[in-house]
Amino acid sequence: TLPAAAVRGVVNAPDKQRAGVYGTAQQLVSFLTNAEATHWVTPQPGKPQFDPVAFATSSDTLYSLSKEGRGNAGPLVTALTVAVCEAAEHTAKSLPGGRLGTPMVAVLDEAANVCRWNELPNLY
Repeated sequence: TLPAAAVRGVVNAPDKQRAGVYGTAQQLVSFLTNAEATHWVTPQPGKPQFDPVAFATSSDTLYSLSKEGRGNAGPLVTALTVAVCEAAEHTAKSLPGGRLGTPMVAVLDEAANVCRWNELPNLY
């Protein structure tokens, strides 16, 4: 499968390239050493879970914040931002006219400081 081939490609890459990929992966998951961040993403019995699709069709507001620095929740904020935007886009495509009933505004003017979403500049 494609993901397996991608992993094989990394494992068989030259030492410097492989070290770069591993270093980036280590940075992306470093927030998991932050007990508060892991508490946010660990399902809790009796507590509601965030549903990006339900959010995309609601009139709710989401403020995504994170500090800069080692062990921050930036990767978590990135995953949340991507999940919400992709859910909104996917949902809109399935609706008449290809639009959400209530337009979603994503104010991402400071996103590059914490939210590392490489595809963002090319999307909208």
